[in-house]
Amino acid sequence: MSIRDEQKEQRRALIIDKAIELFAKKGYLDTKIGDIAKAADMSVGLMFHYFESKEKLFEEIVRYGTNATNTPREMNFENPLDYFEGFLKVLLQYVKEHPQTMYLFVIIGRIQHSEGVPPHIKEIAAGSLDYKFPVKRFQGGDYQDMSENLENIGNGLQRAVEKSMRDERLKTDLITNVSHDIKT
Repeated sequence: MSIRDEQKEQRRALIIDKAIELFAKKGYLDTKIGDIAKAADMSVGLMFHYFESKEKLFEEIVRYGTNATNTPREMNFENPLDYFEGFLKVLLQYVKEHPQTMYLFVIIGRIQHSEGVPPHIKEIAAGSLDYKFPVKRFQGGDYQDMSENLENIGNGLQRAVEKSMRDERLKTDLITNVSHDIKT
């Protein structure tokens, strides 16, 4: 990676860090793009080079926050107390390494009750698999293939979840029927 690319990544990370802090303290509606640019010590125009709008920046933060909450689902403990203790250890270590994490908890926790947050971002924060990427918005543009691929990935994930749920229901029904047959 070139020095210039590293600088771009550092600026992008700085914008995200400052935006996380401001969104947590002021909320989505009361945080202005100028506030974020000022906190990141850059012009509003330069900030738009990294994020096309406040909504896109907020959406990226929410996606990051919801992805970060997947860690507890990946942990595997038999005993619920061991799971909880393990989760707290992982969380505290992560917070030490990434202090802005606490702001993410505030942001994600407030989203459903905040005015002005675009509905699709509320759906993302709620973990909805039903949200569809706006493919039509990118037709004919440079991002058409990418947006179509994202939609296909989402559709595939939805089918996989539905199949998994059907399989679980069938397994539960089978166990119930076998259990009933054994009793009779």
